[in-house]
Amino acid sequence: MEELRTRATKFMQIEEHIDYHMKTQATTSEKEREANKGICPPMTGIHRYRPNRGPRFHNYTPLTVPRGKVLDEALQAELILALKQAQTPRNADTAKRC
Repeated sequence: MEELRTRATKFMQIEEHIDYHMKTQATTSEKEREANKGICPPMTGIHRYRPNRGPRFHNYTPLTVPRGKVLDEALQAELILALKQAQTPRNADTAKRC
């Protein structure tokens, strides 16, 4: 259970980092668009220019409790399944984990 909680915390931190990165990138890309107005990128091969569409929704319902508590309640209500730990082979070194 503790491992799942730790993994969920890491994913939450990654999401927050991505959100911050997207916000800072959006402001710099707006400046670049103004500088490159009227210039189209080359359409060569598979690589095609796709504008950043931004987030899918503009408004999200704010959480009133920490995400970890929401995850705990979802696990208790069996809305999501906890990952089962894989069995260790007989001849494996138990000091090492991945």
